[in-house]
Amino acid sequence: MTRTLIALAFLALTAPADAQPRGSSPDGRGTSADERACARDARTLCRRQLGNDMAVLRCFQANRRKLSRSCRAVLQKYGQ
Repeated sequence: MTRTLIALAFLALTAPADAQPRGSSPDGRGTSADERACARDARTLCRRQLGNDMAVLRCFQANRRKLSRSCRAVLQKYGQ
């Protein structure tokens, strides 16, 4: 699984630096647990958008009801 499978880099673009959730990585990608929580959703719902962080975020938002509970929790954690 590549690091871009779940693209949480978009979080750095949508939240002020001082509002980063506790435990997020310095590059703004979120934690490895965040990535694991959304990896399956990214592969199944947003396969075509992989590699484009903002497109994955839009896909997650458009498919919020289909996301796993754990992935929805990650988006909520980051204010998405």
